[in-house]
Amino acid sequence: MTGLPHDLPVPIVIAQHMPPGFTASLAKRLDEMSALHVVEGQDGFELMPGVAAIAPGGKHMLVEKKDGRFICRLSDAPPLHSVKPAADLLFLSVADVAGAKAVGIILTGMGKDGTEGARAIRSKGGVVLAESPETCVVYGMPKSAVEAGAVNESLPLYRIPERVKLLVRVRKGE
Repeated sequence: MTGLPHDLPVPIVIAQHMPPGFTASLAKRLDEMSALHVVEGQDGFELMPGVAAIAPGGKHMLVEKKDGRFICRLSDAPPLHSVKPAADLLFLSVADVAGAKAVGIILTGMGKDGTEGARAIRSKGGVVLAESPETCVVYGMPKSAVEAGAVNESLPLYRIPERVKLLVRVRKGE
């Protein structure tokens, strides 16, 4: 997050496997450290360029497109892969609303959450990046997505921000 500029031309949505009560403080801390404005997602919140929304612990977060705007939606659906929020549900919604302009990123973590959503993003022409083993604390989620063929590129964490900046500018036609 700290490697991304305040004028990033797209919004960012994040599913972090954390319980209720922890994501608000994570959003506050990242907001203080990052050039981006970082918030905890709220139902109906309009997702704007240069803003990152973190799914609240204990809620799934989805993205909906309404009147040309991207809107954050929260869901109380049951856990998926034993987690809530789930990256798969978030990625699936992003694939639906952003299609070929979507960029998905899977970072360190246990399990396979994110793999199916990454497949959906790729199948619609979007790009999926995964953190490579050299910088992962736990190479579970990225490994699952890589092995499933759902990832375009694996990169060490420190190289992901530069790649994202290039991808979003190219996908926005700049």
